[in-house]
Amino acid sequence: MRVFPVDEIDVEMDMQLLDHVLAVLKGPPHHYATGFERPHRGARGAAPQTPIIVALSNRVTRLRAAGVGGNLPPSG
Repeated sequence: MRVFPVDEIDVEMDMQLLDHVLAVLKGPPHHYATGFERPHRGARGAAPQTPIIVALSNRVTRLRAAGVGGNLPPSG
């Protein structure tokens, strides 16, 4: 998790990929347990996946605000 390319999240446009990685890192009930999911509340601050989850969530929010993903057809 510590070598995950967090800087590359800001250039990713594939909403399905972003949503899938976010679900994997959030763990149950968003996705099945993988061993990569974030710890329970209170232990998340120092967890290596916390900055990744924050960056992914921010990117998804920005893309949806720009009209990418959601119920809209893919552009291009």
